[in-house]
Amino acid sequence: AMASVACSLVSSVLNDVEGVREMLADLCAQTRLPDEFVVVDGGSKDGTYELLLAEAPRLPFKLRALQEKGCNVSRGRNLAIEAASHDVILTTDFGCRLDKGWVEGLVRPFEADPAVEIVTGSWRIRPEDVHTDAQWAEWALAGGKMEMVATPTCLASTRSLALKKQVWTDFDRYPEDLSLAGDDAIFSLWMVAAKKRIAAAPDAWCYWHRFEKLRSYLREARRNFRGAGEAIFFLNYG
Repeated sequence: AMASVACSLVSSVLNDVEGVREMLADLCAQTRLPDEFVVVDGGSKDGTYELLLAEAPRLPFKLRALQEKGCNVSRGRNLAIEAASHDVILTTDFGCRLDKGWVEGLVRPFEADPAVEIVTGSWRIRPEDVHTDAQWAEWALAGGKMEMVATPTCLASTRSLALKKQVWTDFDRYPEDLSLAGDDAIFSLWMVAAKKRIAAAPDAWCYWHRFEKLRSYLREARRNFRGAGEAIFFLNYG
């Protein structure tokens, strides 16, 4: 029998009551519960943090909600990983939905082989989540297929990823100096370049919701590629 491995799921959140409700519902429905969920709130003003505190005692897993006002996404992630009790860390983003086998899929490779350091998960945008003109436009530009099926060398996303705490320490944490975004892309390039022991969990699906308005896509692209530019990365992207 495989040894059971305890895991901590981490994420950061800001003003997303609906995202918290959906995430907690998805986690309660998992075939294997996370041993704990550590969430860092960046100073929500809409009751998100209070909701996390109120839900914690009712959940079938341990939920630890921390708050640091004004922290950016990568700092939130770093604080959550720092506070995590277990060696195996799963990461996702609020606003995503998790397939019921997601946690089990990401943890299984660590249980099968203790030498595994990182496990990449899959993500996709489901056709039923595409409604607005902007969403359809993005979908069409991507050739009607917006997904990444996990492989050991894919550009993994923090919305569907697991790693041992030591990997994060080796990398000296997520870079907090990028204004907003791009930290996970740099991290995943480094993971492959550093020849870490990476396994893939192609059946661990995370469903990514996209914005409803075009303006939000432009803002996201500006943020991501500003972060990438600050990291001297993706320089050939128009």
